[in-house]
Amino acid sequence: MNELKIHLKTNNYSRIYLLHGEAYLRSQYRQAFEKAIVGAGDAMGMGMGDMNHSVFDSKTPIKDILTQAMTVPFFADKRLVIAKDTDIFHKKQDDDIDLNTVPESTVLIFLESNIDKRTKLYKQLVKIGTVADLTLPKEDELIKWVQSSFKKHAKTIDHPTAVYLLRYLSADMFVIHNEIEKLALYVDGTAIETQHIDHVCFKSAEVRIFDMLDNIGKKQTSRALQGYHGLIDSRNEPLMILAMIARQIRLILRTKVLDSEGYGAKDIASETGVRDFTVKNYLAQGRNFKYKALIAGLEACLHTDLAIKTGKTTQVAGVEQLIITLCHA
Repeated sequence: MNELKIHLKTNNYSRIYLLHGEAYLRSQYRQAFEKAIVGAGDAMGMGMGDMNHSVFDSKTPIKDILTQAMTVPFFADKRLVIAKDTDIFHKKQDDDIDLNTVPESTVLIFLESNIDKRTKLYKQLVKIGTVADLTLPKEDELIKWVQSSFKKHAKTIDHPTAVYLLRYLSADMFVIHNEIEKLALYVDGTAIETQHIDHVCFKSAEVRIFDMLDNIGKKQTSRALQGYHGLIDSRNEPLMILAMIARQIRLILRTKVLDSEGYGAKDIASETGVRDFTVKNYLAQGRNFKYKALIAGLEACLHTDLAIKTGKTTQVAGVEQLIITLCHA
């Protein structure tokens, strides 16, 4: 990401960019390039920015995108071509596609959610363009971003409360951004506090299932079932809940194993792919479960999935019985 910031600051662009990863960051960098390149065209006083700006989606063949990219900009230094979710870096393309045909007068940006680094086209782009993997920022960076976002609304949020907010929500910067906007509108004073978050924000399904497993670990059957029925009432599918329960059990087991092997919190986060500041939660929750119980829990999830798919039980009842079983394991 630092490379992108340098290019935008110096107006020294690559011909082609591939931006993949976090959707919010892709959107933000798209806006930044549009402001820097299209805005520069409008700043000439001739209103030519839009004439040198094209946006394509997955319905447009790559050859047509490249044809547009080869068009000379009209009364401007650069033409900006944006291609969204084309999936061209995730499947085989014609051998005659050559990204080298993009001229220096064009900035072609691919915004992709899925890529395969083994594809020929990806390997071709790496040699001539800039690839940016826009991953979710690390804990410290994310907290600073949250605090900075509130500051734009003349609000403040201290470090512990920012952590509380991030643990409340899913690992999606669009979701976090929207909840920040809601809080900024709701809170009359300047300081954001935990009670504001509890009142305004809606816990993600992932966090609610985490809470449900916490109750399972503490053998609090009624509270665990209450959490499950709340998820159902919020229109979450039972099979999705089942899959997430299995995922959470695997993560608890994995963090428990890595911790026993001497891994630190940051290393565990890297190995498991969970956010830095949730590792401590997984480790704490792991203390409520023995290894045998976690392994048995995964087996119970598999049996429940099979029972549902073979018609031996309904989805709602099957997952409910799984929760009861886990509570009494």
